[in-house]
Amino acid sequence: MRIRSNSGQGALEVSDSGQKQSLSQSITNDFRATASLESLRQRASILSEIRTFFHQRQYWEAETPLLSAESVIDWHLEPFSVSMAAHCENQRYLQTSPELAMKRLLAGGADRIYQICKAFRKEEQGPLHNPEFTILEWYACGLNDHQQMDFTEEMIQHLFLQFKQSLPGPLLRITYEQAFHDALGVSILDLDAQELKGLAQQHGISFATESPDETQPGERDLWLNLLLAEKVEPFLKTQHAVFLYNYPAS
Repeated sequence: MRIRSNSGQGALEVSDSGQKQSLSQSITNDFRATASLESLRQRASILSEIRTFFHQRQYWEAETPLLSAESVIDWHLEPFSVSMAAHCENQRYLQTSPELAMKRLLAGGADRIYQICKAFRKEEQGPLHNPEFTILEWYACGLNDHQQMDFTEEMIQHLFLQFKQSLPGPLLRITYEQAFHDALGVSILDLDAQELKGLAQQHGISFATESPDETQPGERDLWLNLLLAEKVEPFLKTQHAVFLYNYPAS
């Protein structure tokens, strides 16, 4: 098969006439975005409305580096590393969220800031995760967690009204402890890693590979997160929109 590109026209000529039509159709469709133009326009409108919402409440938009010499501050997240030119001594990292850079702004005197940007997390891909995604993150000095929940609910209601969607009812507020109790029927805050492992096994949760050593630091958090993802979150999906708060200290 011989393929010749017509520069500037995006056309291909295939010498095998029997395959010319099917290849032409494939090439015609391959360049298209996977999302419809209608979805992309709606996404742009939502982002614009989010920015308006924040600006009306005296937040200003920050723009922090996506590529930085600083790595991730969460031990359970894996960043993408980027090799620099030979004369650069250090690697750079694609940021897993703008949290660190935005908190540097807070430490420097910023009071109300928000950011809509790309974030990158290695080894995360599935129905609920993508290695590259868009994140909205904001900070306001002096507000507690319940005030931030009020703010978030106000934003959601604002967006539903702007796009003429049926308003959801008031968002539920459930503590981490209560969510586990409702989903699994147990109180988990005082359980150690060994007991959490046993609870997971009772509910059919196990590792495909060698199970983590529950005596190691951080393993209690691992089992809590596993139970949360596999058992508690599916339960919460049946409970309407939910704020989950009062997470235990690591």
